[in-house]
Amino acid sequence: MTDNGSWERRGGLLLKVSRYNKNNPEDKAIAQQALRSTLKAVSDGHGASHSEKGIYDNLRLLNESDDDDPDLILEFFRAKWDVCERTAKDTLSSHIADRPKQEEVLLGAATGWFTYGFDQFGNLKRGHHLEDFAVFKGGTRELIRSKLKADGWFKLKWPKESLAGCFDHISLKNMNFQHGIAFRQGEVAPDNTRMLNQLYDNGANMGMGMDSAVLEYHRMPGGLLDFISEDVEVIPIRWKGVKSKRSFIVRWKQGEHDVRFVVTKGQATAAGVPRIDISPWDNGNPPHPYILQAVAAATLRAIEDEVGESKRNWGLQKRRYVPSPNVPWTDTRSDVYKALFSASADRIVIPGAEMTNTFGAPTPPIHVYIMGKKHIIGAFKDAQARFFGGKPMVPGVNIITNEMRLAS
Repeated sequence: MTDNGSWERRGGLLLKVSRYNKNNPEDKAIAQQALRSTLKAVSDGHGASHSEKGIYDNLRLLNESDDDDPDLILEFFRAKWDVCERTAKDTLSSHIADRPKQEEVLLGAATGWFTYGFDQFGNLKRGHHLEDFAVFKGGTRELIRSKLKADGWFKLKWPKESLAGCFDHISLKNMNFQHGIAFRQGEVAPDNTRMLNQLYDNGANMGMGMDSAVLEYHRMPGGLLDFISEDVEVIPIRWKGVKSKRSFIVRWKQGEHDVRFVVTKGQATAAGVPRIDISPWDNGNPPHPYILQAVAAATLRAIEDEVGESKRNWGLQKRRYVPSPNVPWTDTRSDVYKALFSASADRIVIPGAEMTNTFGAPTPPIHVYIMGKKHIIGAFKDAQARFFGGKPMVPGVNIITNEMRLAS
């Protein structure tokens, strides 16, 4: 650790991971480009596409979210050269005062949100879902150029660990110290060796076998009433005495059988729309597969009811568009025109007539994260394997231990 605030030294670099603050003008100024670059890097790596409208929907979500339990978290990865790391000869130089000022560089960003899960004993723990993670090539090149300017005065070394690994490690520690995070979950393509190695370096357990999967429902499946009736209980989650608006538990318990599902509101950032994440747990004594399928169906029905408009209202919402303002495009106010045009995603918005919605808002798409529980995969009978850009996705979990938390 360094004595330079929240910066940490890695080789000759000072690195910092900071969370987006909607009340900070500097964060607002870089958020759009950081989101665009991150989503583009992740989508390009999977051969997928991202929506420009989705970027603005994500930005709007960032600025509308609750600070204590936001729908979306954006982290910035910053770096600068540690000009305090210099040789004795450099220190004695009469020109030391002329050394170039080291400006910080935005090297990357990550998105995610808070969630919950159970440990092996059934104890509820607070977690973090990592959705997108990228280190920008342009930022790295800018950092290298700034090193060339400083090398005449200082001997600055590149970190032995990759920059992505450094930022990932710092982010995990920050999450644990500041927000009580005990684990982190996410998904990755099995051929993404760079990301897999980064996760492995921080002690991740990856679901690469037949007993693990990321399953997906693009919409709530039909036929949920065709299964035998099973009673499940919806249980609220409280963090520091406050009921979570974004997570709850669905539990089925009969005799020696105990099956639980943590349900969390997430965000499909590439499209800029909400989704639902499900993480299962059982006590190691699952019921007959036919019964477990009925439990999964009852759980999905309970989720559909709980997240509907009459309760949590997680569905895709129809927003009212405000007509674009009439701004005279004159030589003296062209800056205003350009700013408003860019703020509207380079589009002229024509509001349509408000339509009465006969049906309630649809239940968002669902992702099910299963680690080492083949019987749970079989329970979600109609779910499909999760693909992104034509690549299958596998789940992964980092358990944050004391050793990881205290490592420098």
